[in-house]
Amino acid sequence: MRGLLTVIGAFLISSVQARRSQNYEVVLESVEGYAANPTYLSPESFLRIRRTDKSSLPSMTHYIKIIKDLPSETEVEVTIYEKRDNQLVPSWLKYRSNFCDYVTKEKRPIFNELAKMYQFRKCPLTGEYKVENWRPDDHLLPPVLPGPERMMFGVRIFTDTFSILKYGVQFQVDRSKAVRAGGAPGPGRGQGKGKGTGTAAP
Repeated sequence: MRGLLTVIGAFLISSVQARRSQNYEVVLESVEGYAANPTYLSPESFLRIRRTDKSSLPSMTHYIKIIKDLPSETEVEVTIYEKRDNQLVPSWLKYRSNFCDYVTKEKRPIFNELAKMYQFRKCPLTGEYKVENWRPDDHLLPPVLPGPERMMFGVRIFTDTFSILKYGVQFQVDRSKAVRAGGAPGPGRGQGKGKGTGTAAP
């Protein structure tokens, strides 16, 4: 779910990318359309994006408190949207899987790293999970990211009959890095950071 996962638009790619300098930076901007099902998620759950200090890039903190076992048929879907003419248009990049299979069995690079961020423990999933002050690390990003300046990754966790959690994270693709001397990161930019914690219910 984490990066979910971030979850995660520009960050979900199907093959391992070598660590190398990107010609852009991903700047997280805002949370869009956050909706949590109170039957399964505590009202204490939240998702926010903010700067930890004036010189840093915005980072994401996501706290999930699952108060009821998620159904075995729960699925997760992550879609990248491109913002064109003030409209969000789904791109070709979409990932969908049974949620429990995703967090316990996913082995593909990039995908499994995102699943590990929340440190989910077991299925059926209950308990508290938190990702704190996270932003995308270089190795989660392709060397080149085509598309418009603004994009969004949308996350849905759902069954056939009801939604459990959905949200979007809008981000800017800042390509000005490509014209800075030597492509060097500006203040507060560069490698991602953050950590996740997970505490399963007894």
